Amino acid sequence: MYLKRSARHRGRGMTLVEVVAGLALLATVLAGLLVAKARLGRQVRVTESRRAAVGAADALLTAWWRDKPRFPRNAAGEVPGHADLLWRTQTVASAQAARLCGQVTRLDVFSAPLGANQTPLVTIELLLPAENSR
Repeated sequence: MYLKRSARHRGRGMTLVEVVAGLALLATVLAGLLVAKARLGRQVRVTESRRAAVGAADALLTAWWRDKPRFPRNAAGEVPGHADLLWRTQTVASAQAARLCGQVTRLDVFSAPLGANQTPLVTIELLLPAENSR
């Protein structure tokens, strides 16, 4: 009778190995969730930065387009109203644009501060009249 009762009692509980295995599985799931949440947060920040850069580029181009002869070429500056964004324009060599008496100008919008190998958040290339044809 004693043997039957102890065998029945042993079946109800968990062994130490089962508890440790369950905790390891739980820790793995929690670590995976934390990594996924961190990646999601980073993607949201990058997306918001790009959205702000697109809006800033649109505002810059709208203002510059009103006065095309004064369109800044090979210039840089801070985006008005966005202290965390910088813009840069530079002329890009293009034989096709030259045949059309035009010039390609690239607008890049960066997040500040500008690093050495920093990639732009937004890049837009425009075909403008050549500077000597103003």
